[in-house]
Amino acid sequence: MRAVILSLWFVCTWVTAGFLLFSIQGQVFSHHGYISLALAIGLTALVAHYWKHWPKSELTLSPFDWTMIFVFICFCYRHFFWVYYPKGGIMSTLNVNNYGDLPLHLTYINSFVKGLTFWPQNPIYA
Repeated sequence: MRAVILSLWFVCTWVTAGFLLFSIQGQVFSHHGYISLALAIGLTALVAHYWKHWPKSELTLSPFDWTMIFVFICFCYRHFFWVYYPKGGIMSTLNVNNYGDLPLHLTYINSFVKGLTFWPQNPIYA
């Protein structure tokens, strides 16, 4: 259970640090990713080190709990990893509603990669 919590801590710290760096400078630079990754690794290692001194909890997960965790992971995999994927030479999605929302998000991503400042205008209408 500690590994799961530390993994979530790592991802949340990485994303939060990246967002803060990105917000402070107003633009996305490649070194933001490296700095936020280093911060996340360091803070996660610090939490893991001091976790040894914390009292152990008596929480045990039942087989039903592990089954629900597995089902949740499978749902997340199907939902998030197949949002946008190549199929037969074209890009496709499992959800028809994504065709209206996905172009805007892909345009934002492309604009940020090219150095757009934060908060962006709608790049489709610019």
